[in-house]
Amino acid sequence: MIDYRNLSEIIFFNRRKKKISQAELAKSANVSRNYISAIERGNIKNVSIGVFFSICMALDLVVEVHKEKNVPVLVRCNCGKPADRDGIQCDDCFIRENT
Repeated sequence: MIDYRNLSEIIFFNRRKKKISQAELAKSANVSRNYISAIERGNIKNVSIGVFFSICMALDLVVEVHKEKNVPVLVRCNCGKPADRDGIQCDDCFIRENT
């Protein structure tokens, strides 16, 4: 079973960075807006692997499951750069977002 604790952060930060609404993401990923909202709030504990990858594809993210920690980890940010050590977004996007 995959631990999806940081999935909510990956989706939230990258959706905002892409400047799309929850409704737009939901439509692209073929899920409901309420489902996206619940995932972002951390209320959904068991997301199917298919939905997980569908959401990531809609956000243009390259994500894989960390073999040792069994958590989804961002490999490439949707800007195309490698993700930071936390696997949420790249360092450049983090700096731009927080300055």
